[in-house]
Amino acid sequence: MAGSFIIASVLAICHFAGPRVLRMAAGAGVGLGSFGGGLATAYVFLNLMPEIENTHAVLGERVHLIILAGFLLFFAVDRLQRERWRRALRLAFAALYNALLIYTIGEIMERTVSAIALSTLALGLHLMFADRGLEEHLGQRLWRLGRPLVVASLFVGGAASEITESELVGDLSLLLLTGFMLYSVFAEELPDRNHVRFGWFLGGAVTLSLLDVAAGSG
Repeated sequence: MAGSFIIASVLAICHFAGPRVLRMAAGAGVGLGSFGGGLATAYVFLNLMPEIENTHAVLGERVHLIILAGFLLFFAVDRLQRERWRRALRLAFAALYNALLIYTIGEIMERTVSAIALSTLALGLHLMFADRGLEEHLGQRLWRLGRPLVVASLFVGGAASEITESELVGDLSLLLLTGFMLYSVFAEELPDRNHVRFGWFLGGAVTLSLLDVAAGSG
């Protein structure tokens, strides 16, 4: 549990430090967001997708349907028109999202230190932009109250991963997270393709890819 607790702590710091870091990097905000989107996208394809293949044994061919359901569920919550319910559900889903991140992160704990560091960096930068998006959706006052809850869910996910040994729960969590993350990346970090810096996006994807190859051959 120590490893997941350390990663949860780093991601918690990213949540709290995100607004200040992004303000300081305002001039490079679009580029940094594109780089973070590239990292997060590579994380989905290089870290989550390979694990999805292992879920077929329990869930059969329904795995892609569950990923789609996760994507559509996150999309539906984000598009709700009733302000009161939309904000409450958005906050609840942010907490669930963070819990799933740590709950499913056990696989990278078996890799090299560099792979763990880069995966954590990818998720940390991803959460910085997710944090900013949540503040815009919820409003500064509500997000100031809700952020501790969402951050605490990182540690709840870590504790749950140690307590729960169900392969079915683990597989479902992985598939839902994949759908959630795909929507989050393209809705929060790359919301307008005309303002995406492809060079930065490619740099993020290539950076994590190279580290993943290095970790695999190490």
